[in-house]
Amino acid sequence: MSAPLNVSLPSSLKDIVEIIGDWDVPDGDAAKPITIRHPPGNGLFLIVQYRTPIRASWQFGRETEVCSEYQFAATQVQSGAISINPTGPLGVMAIYLKPEAAISVLGSLKEFMNIKVDLRDIFRSSELERLHELLVQSRQSSQRVAHIEAFLVQNARRAPRTSVAQHAARSLRSRPGLHLSRLAVEMGISTRHLSRAFQESFGVGPKRFAKVARIEKVMAGRREGLTWADISYACGFCDQSHMIRDFKEIVGKSPTEFFQPTGNGGAPLLVGGSNLTFTITKTDE
Repeated sequence: MSAPLNVSLPSSLKDIVEIIGDWDVPDGDAAKPITIRHPPGNGLFLIVQYRTPIRASWQFGRETEVCSEYQFAATQVQSGAISINPTGPLGVMAIYLKPEAAISVLGSLKEFMNIKVDLRDIFRSSELERLHELLVQSRQSSQRVAHIEAFLVQNARRAPRTSVAQHAARSLRSRPGLHLSRLAVEMGISTRHLSRAFQESFGVGPKRFAKVARIEKVMAGRREGLTWADISYACGFCDQSHMIRDFKEIVGKSPTEFFQPTGNGGAPLLVGGSNLTFTITKTDE
């Protein structure tokens, strides 16, 4: 069993992909007690399943929705969190595209916000079926990543130049506390122009984007073992209560509630890369 596994990115994907995760649990009895949760983020998830289809649900506070089941899917979680529960042998590749790169590959992200989209609506079914066949036949994660790399490189539609929205997104991901007016001055454009371009590309305004980017940094800080007080300071919040308010606004739970184990036991395991964090909980049977 190798779950979860964060795989080293090939050089050809480093400008496009934030992280690739591979969950490979061929034993169905071992997979069923696992719950995988991933919180909001500005990037775009591509999900490719190569074993038994998983069951997923979206939750924000007390509101819960069952997600459509697709073998190949894309989604951007802008609020709440997704919980994934295997129903049998688990085999999932999760590719997290950088937001500024995702719009070059797939166009505007407005259509993906808090919705699962079947990748067959985007890519040719024959290519996806071939990818699935290759993943099933692969014995190691490195082989599966090579197949994902080939698929993405083949289908990437790179823009000839960096757009206003892409440039702003890259800046806000690294400096989520940056004021919109300051960013507009740095880019030599008006705040109105910046906001309109951003909304068109990402489906949200730059302020909301920056707030989600800051929550991603909170997740990364927790993964690194920092205390909540240290995280709130490092992420530029006025104080810890400010961090909790923003976290609940985006995730629907307080930080401590989100990182509590699900089911009837087991502490959550945090995995991820850069600012992306998954929580994995294995319940005691």
